[in-house]
Amino acid sequence: MPILNEGRVFTSCWITLNRECNLRCLWCYANKTNFKQEDTMSFEKFCKIVDICSTLHIKNITLIGGEPTLYSQINDAIRYCKEKGIKCGIVTNGIKLADNEYLVDLINAGLEGVSVSLKGEDRETFRSVARKDEYDTVMKAIENCRKNRIKTSVSMVLTNDNIPSFINGLAEAEKHGASSFHLSFCYEFNTSTSIINNFRIEEILKLPDKFEKCYDELRQRIKSKFNLFQTLPFCLWDNNLLKRMQKDNTMTSICQLLKGKGLLFDTDGSLIPCNAMHSIKLGKFEKDFDNADTLIKYRFSNNLVNIYNKLRGVPSEECLSCDKLRYCGGGCVCQWTNFKFDELKPYLSEDSKKWN
Repeated sequence: MPILNEGRVFTSCWITLNRECNLRCLWCYANKTNFKQEDTMSFEKFCKIVDICSTLHIKNITLIGGEPTLYSQINDAIRYCKEKGIKCGIVTNGIKLADNEYLVDLINAGLEGVSVSLKGEDRETFRSVARKDEYDTVMKAIENCRKNRIKTSVSMVLTNDNIPSFINGLAEAEKHGASSFHLSFCYEFNTSTSIINNFRIEEILKLPDKFEKCYDELRQRIKSKFNLFQTLPFCLWDNNLLKRMQKDNTMTSICQLLKGKGLLFDTDGSLIPCNAMHSIKLGKFEKDFDNADTLIKYRFSNNLVNIYNKLRGVPSEECLSCDKLRYCGGGCVCQWTNFKFDELKPYLSEDSKKWN
């Protein structure tokens, strides 16, 4: 059995099956992978990683891509997780799930849950974001999931372009059978010197205000449970709205990277900090570790602990004195590759600094 120290227990795992995709979405974190068809995890390697998860008593594995439904052995992958007593879900664009027979095969293999990423609130915006007209196809997929009674959530990335009208897309998805919604703001792990206009600080700063203006309508029109995954520091938000969202249970924060409770594997078996940071390889399967014992020893070696601590560092020392740090975490780490915390200061009102 592996040596697991207190506080070093992993609860979830994300496995990147492939980088191939049948869409080319503007906001996809995998854009820089070039969606290579050959960039695929072997089934043998997949099984060995699942074996590690089983030994570590991880109970949930999420299959991601690329587009995981394009993985040729996805049924076998799901079935293997089930054999090991691990619940298996997928994050998908939903296109292939419009084929009900295909979906039923996945469910029979042991699929426990589906998260469908909705790329646009209507046909036009879907096509402009995903470069393909598949809006009706995705709605059919959501409907199939409802008919087959599989746990299904719909996720959507909110931007300055779609935030005035995204509720229309959620309402349509709800009509087709979506039972819950997961929302997040756009983000990018910027590894270059250039910054896309949409990730400039003046654009990011507009998002909380725009979301506040549509919050009442969102509560009124969407009857299913919805949740905004908070990727911006709390000091950018109106304090009253934060309190209201916390009371309504419509917001979460602190990602798996900050919590330190998740494992993420790239297609070659490398450990990566998060999906968006796929360019950072922190250790490779069958080189730095090959089983649960060696993974634990490697993951909690001084070198790796120091790297993770740097990745999880707060954007400013001022955050350390904030009484909401344990809820906020300083916001998404990726944001701070696009701008610095000091750039926020001119925009912070006195009220936003008061948390009591």
